[in-house]
Amino acid sequence: IGTGTDPDGTIVLYEWDFTTDGTYDTTNTTSGTTTHIYATPGIYNATLKVTDDGDATDTDNVTITVTEAANLLPEADAGDDQEVDVDQAVTLNGSGTDDDGTIVLYEWDFENDGTWDWSSTTTGVTTHTYTSAGTFTARLRVTDNDGATATDDATIEVKEKEAEADFLSEYWWLLLIIIIIVILVIILLAKRKKPEEEEEEPAEEEEEAPPEEEPEEAPEEEEAAEEEKADMKECPNCGTVLAADDAECFMCGAKV
Repeated sequence: IGTGTDPDGTIVLYEWDFTTDGTYDTTNTTSGTTTHIYATPGIYNATLKVTDDGDATDTDNVTITVTEAANLLPEADAGDDQEVDVDQAVTLNGSGTDDDGTIVLYEWDFENDGTWDWSSTTTGVTTHTYTSAGTFTARLRVTDNDGATATDDATIEVKEKEAEADFLSEYWWLLLIIIIIVILVIILLAKRKKPEEEEEEPAEEEEEAPPEEEPEEAPEEEEAAEEEKADMKECPNCGTVLAADDAECFMCGAKV
C-alpha cells in the first residue's frame, strides 16, 4: 500500500520495484496500492517511486519477509467397516486427499499393531485375508509431498466360517435316515413293478392263437384212397400216372 504527497502540486505517477533490481515492475497514475506474489522464501526490499506534476520524484523502501507457506495436512479415508468370514479376502478401499499437494505414499497396518504391512505410492486399495476370528482395526496412513501424514481406521469383523463339515458332524443321523428311506422306496418300487410285468406276460401268451390242427382223415376215406392208388400205375419212361389197365402211355407212347 503505497502513497505519495506533493505540497505544491499533485502526484501523477506511482511505480513499484518489488525486488529493488532497478526495474520498476508496475506503474499507475492514480494509486500506489498494488499486489505481488513472491514465489520463493526470502527477504525482499520493495521500492516505491512517486512523480509529481512538476516531474520531481521521490522513493521509499519497504522490507518484505517471505516465509515458507504452512503445509495443509492431508486427509485419509480407510473406507467402510466390513464383515467377512475367516480365510475370506476383504478389499480395503483406502484413499487420501491433499488440498495443497499430492499423496505420495499409502500404508496399511492390518491389525493396528504398529507394523505397516503394506504400502504403495499410487493407490490405497488392497486386499487382506484374516486367518482367525475376531474384531480387527485396519489403519490407513497417507503421506503428502511435504511429508505430512494422516490416518484413518476401518473395523473388520471376522467371523468363523460355517463349514459344511460342522453340519455333517451334527446332523449325520438325519442324512443316514434319508438315505435309508430312499433305498427302501427304490426296493418297494422295484418289487411292485416285477409282479406287474409277470401279469402282462400270460396276457401276451393268450393273445397268440394256437396253430390249427389238421383234421385226421376218416378211416373210410383212407381205404378209398388206397384202393384208388391200387388202380393206378406209373409210366416207367416219363413217370406219368396211368390207369392200371392202360397198355400204352398216352404221353410218351411207351408200352407199359
